[in-house]
Amino acid sequence: EHWGMNQIVSAMCNRRRGREKTIAYVESHDQSIVGDKSTAFWLMDSEMYTGMNDDGTPGSTVIRRGMSLHMLMRAITIGLGGEGYLNF
Repeated sequence: EHWGMNQIVSAMCNRRRGREKTIAYVESHDQSIVGDKSTAFWLMDSEMYTGMNDDGTPGSTVIRRGMSLHMLMRAITIGLGGEGYLNF
C-alpha cells in the first residue's frame, strides 16, 4: 500500500534484460485474469456503477481519483513494463 517511487521502479525493472521477455499490463475491466477484483475496481469499487455521469465525465470524487490513479499506473507500466504492453 505504501510504496515509494523507487520501490515501484525497482519492481517494474527487476528482470534479466535480453534473456527474459515481459509483457506488462494494468487491468481495467470487470474481471481480472486471476479472478479477483481488477485494479480499477480496487480503486473505485461500487462507484464504478453509481458514481459516473452519463456523458462520460467522471462524476464523484472517488471516480475522479480512481481514474487519475489508473491513468498514472498505465503510464508507469507503459514506460517501465518491458518489451510489450497488454491493453484490455
